[in-house]
Amino acid sequence: MKVHLFNPENDLALGIDCLNYTPSPHAKALHDAGELFPAWWAGRGDYVVAPDAGEADRSWLRENFGIITVDGFDAVACEPDPWGWSRNACRLFKLAGVGDSCLPDQPTLSLYRELSHRRTAVALLHEADYGGEMPVVTDNADVAMDTIARHGHGFVKSPWSGSGRGVFHSAGLAAAPLRRRIEGIIHRQGSVIVEKPLDKVTDMAALFYAGADGVKFHGLSLFEAEARGMYAGNIVAGQQQIFDRICSLIPESLLTGTIGKIRDGLDRILRRRYIGLLGVDMMIHRAAGGSLQLMPCIEINLRRTMGFAAMDIAARLDIKQPRRLTWHRGVLPAGAVALLRPGKEFTPVLL
Repeated sequence: MKVHLFNPENDLALGIDCLNYTPSPHAKALHDAGELFPAWWAGRGDYVVAPDAGEADRSWLRENFGIITVDGFDAVACEPDPWGWSRNACRLFKLAGVGDSCLPDQPTLSLYRELSHRRTAVALLHEADYGGEMPVVTDNADVAMDTIARHGHGFVKSPWSGSGRGVFHSAGLAAAPLRRRIEGIIHRQGSVIVEKPLDKVTDMAALFYAGADGVKFHGLSLFEAEARGMYAGNIVAGQQQIFDRICSLIPESLLTGTIGKIRDGLDRILRRRYIGLLGVDMMIHRAAGGSLQLMPCIEINLRRTMGFAAMDIAARLDIKQPRRLTWHRGVLPAGAVALLRPGKEFTPVLL
């Protein structure tokens, strides 16, 4: 039996790396509202860690979508399946009753954290023989400032952050406050990443599973992000529809060849080091001459992603026409399909 945990704050917990991590109010609200969200990919008989979800919430899922989760599990013979692994994820599993023997040990958690650092995305670009401008990873504010000056402006990223948080564009910031922000990231997390901005056309991701026998391609994801990088939503559609939409922009050979290189690079980096789901964010962008190109790795999410959730929801609901999956706040718009019982601060919906 799998025991599922929705902990979308995990990337932030990795950055702080303490056992008793306290999420921000926004992260806590999303966690609390989405406790039962894993029911959409849980198997029949699986358990979802949702201490604040009452019977009304579970009944709503059962009556509207036929989703059933059990009310208990064997503490020493279960398979914990979080959104992402960290020391804080282990703490939450222990609070739910999962035994230590089922959880990763501290060296494994430390390895997962190091692999989740954004430097791994740079390593993957090298593995994939990327010929474009490489992101710069540095613990020196002068180097970061010089890199931004060379590009004219740039994206500045924390080593650990998620859903666009911990990422900002240097445009509009004077040199002094920009340096202070960069120095703050280096002070808190040890380094900073600077990337040359690209003329984005479409955000997408390749989804993988890293197992004992290597990394396997799992599917494709199309998602939306705001200009500053904040996650905005996923396209929920069949895989063929997503594949066709991407290949209307770039050649099929470019897409499949890049996925193959990324898979092989991930296999070399992760084999016998990480087991679980992961997503590689990519971008179709417009080059200086006007042609469309594929940036093979914007970042690696060493965890479950909303792309996986979109795939599972599309399959469970047998989606024929593409919909948009997003987290909605407030009154639901007309035509929206709520995926959890409305009434909490955030609700996952299909638009």
